[in-house]
Amino acid sequence: MDAGTGLTKFKEAYPDRFFDVGIAEEHAVTFGGGLAAAGKLPVCAIYSTFAQRAYDQIFHDVSIAGYHFVLALDRAGFVEGDGVTHQGMFDYSIFSTLPNTTIYSPATLSELDGCLDTALGGEGLQIVRYPKGGEIAFYGWRYTPNGEIAFTEGVEGCKNVVITYGRIAQNALPLVERGVGIVRFIKVFPPDYAAINSLIAGAGRVCIVEEGIAEGGFAQKLTPYLLKLGKEVTVRAVNGLVYHGALAQMFKAHGLSTEQIAAEFFNVDE
Repeated sequence: MDAGTGLTKFKEAYPDRFFDVGIAEEHAVTFGGGLAAAGKLPVCAIYSTFAQRAYDQIFHDVSIAGYHFVLALDRAGFVEGDGVTHQGMFDYSIFSTLPNTTIYSPATLSELDGCLDTALGGEGLQIVRYPKGGEIAFYGWRYTPNGEIAFTEGVEGCKNVVITYGRIAQNALPLVERGVGIVRFIKVFPPDYAAINSLIAGAGRVCIVEEGIAEGGFAQKLTPYLLKLGKEVTVRAVNGLVYHGALAQMFKAHGLSTEQIAAEFFNVDE
């Protein structure tokens, strides 16, 4: 799996630090847990959807023991061209159930570097999830001092705000020209609820946009907090299975295109 996970160059540079167990995800995690028990710091790269196979091992061989373990989840979110089996819709909902767990969802290559550095310096189970393909287009994001939340300039005064994470923020960016502010979480679990108070101070309506399954997801965790703040909240997330298609087709099929997100704030056709 070196090519599939983008580790071919690492394998060549560090042959004594690279272990390819193929698609034996359960074994990969238990092996990594053993390395952690021996004082090593394992980084285990698995496709998001197939990490579900190793939930038992992640729970019993990593989380319970409190080992420092970095789980790199490739192909998180929609996966173009690979069909229903490869869609990374469930990782957030599944792994946010585990104690001693932190989850990051970078949207740019520089953010990915930063999240990996933070995960390597952290404690417990550290998960970094990232999509297949490149980074989102450049935008002048501003960041909170701890770097855990990105936001568009002037979001504090916007009446309409999108809260999201990861690549799907790209679909909300065109709405900035229509006065919509965007708050994009990078550390998505546990989310820093209090940090967004000032960022959405002027918002009456908030739409949470999630490239993942709705049940047990980020939006479901965040909504009660926003309702307590008196915000009107709507959610755009995935319900049901995601089938084969091009990325734009899958976004539209699940209500996540730019036009469909805009429909939450403006009288436009979906």
